[in-house]
Amino acid sequence: MELHQSQAKLAAIAEELGREIRVLTNSALSPASNEVSASSNADEPDDFYEFTPEDYYRIMSDRLGAQSQVLKTRKIREAEAAARRAKITKAVIRVRFPDNYILEAKFHPSEKIQDLVDLLVKVLAQPNLPFYLYTAPPKERIKDLSKDFYSSGFAPGAIVYFSYDLPRDSEVNSEVAVLNRSLLLWRNPLLFLSLSLLRRSLPSQSGLNCNTVASGLEPHCV
Repeated sequence: MELHQSQAKLAAIAEELGREIRVLTNSALSPASNEVSASSNADEPDDFYEFTPEDYYRIMSDRLGAQSQVLKTRKIREAEAAARRAKITKAVIRVRFPDNYILEAKFHPSEKIQDLVDLLVKVLAQPNLPFYLYTAPPKERIKDLSKDFYSSGFAPGAIVYFSYDLPRDSEVNSEVAVLNRSLLLWRNPLLFLSLSLLRRSLPSQSGLNCNTVASGLEPHCV
């Protein structure tokens, strides 16, 4: 019964936000294998380094292709860019919080980064505290919130990081570290309770474990 109520509350939150949203947890990634294929260290045969007629024609073809790109008119390049942009119909943005919670939301590529910030203000436990978003690596603060997701390179999808914008020696800053677990409260403990219930009730899978889903959909893991 509690699980059903928590699901209903989460669906209501997604509907109120008017967006398809999910809250995910980032599980630890398995360590990469250190094994190296034996063939990678093998010496290449002598004829591997010979310059063949096929190599010559391939190089000339590449050069001609590069020259044709330069000769294209501005109008043609703009038309091709518009065609590429038209193929991208959504921007799936994942905001990673310091406590490894991830908020995923879907936007149209023409929407602004400010729309993402406005969404975060609605779901943060402390919306009155200043914060900023950044990309990494390297760490680069997102300053121009008027840019759309496509122009920012965030379409069809991107991961950005959340941080409170507080002085290191701030008294509030020491409290924020404790609040990381409840960053995604819906201005009251209901969402945090719902997340806890779902986390205990849903089976754990590798990768990102889904705790909330879009409005009108049943919770599931991905």
